[in-house]
Amino acid sequence: MRFFNYIKKYSDFYLSKYSVTKRKFEDILKQKLKKDFFKKKIPTEDYENFVNQIDDIIDHYNKIGVFNEELIIKNKIQNYLMKGYSLKKVKSYLVKNKFHEELISKELKSLDSNNSLKESLVKRFIEKKIKLSKYKNSELTNSQIFDKLIRSLVQNGFDYEFSKNILHRYLNKC
Repeated sequence: MRFFNYIKKYSDFYLSKYSVTKRKFEDILKQKLKKDFFKKKIPTEDYENFVNQIDDIIDHYNKIGVFNEELIIKNKIQNYLMKGYSLKKVKSYLVKNKFHEELISKELKSLDSNNSLKESLVKRFIEKKIKLSKYKNSELTNSQIFDKLIRSLVQNGFDYEFSKNILHRYLNKC
């Protein structure tokens, strides 16, 4: 019971600020316990008991509906797309956030066939890069700007041929 109160306080605080998956939350609780153990906030004999009771904590929060992973993944994808991330980068962030692989592929499958979405993501990325004024008032030629932008696009997970076509159109407008 002592553990439950100890970790519930931290869990309530953390979950009020962040939306996480069950697996990510389990890792976070384990990190918290390790940190507190090494700072000698909890004794050695209690540490193992606390680690074994993490599943009970996760079950408690699962019963009250905190871990709705389908809703969380949709919100995260929407957020990443608003930031202008490529679909590859979105997938890597979702894997890092410990979503199930089946859920990730299901959600991204519908987006992958949408060429207008891909085009808008590439345009948003290009506009963000150009707004940094790194390229705006520089003395670079169009071909140098093109080379730098295409390199940046590919490094951020965008398809080379698709990005090249959109970048040509974008630079010809300017």
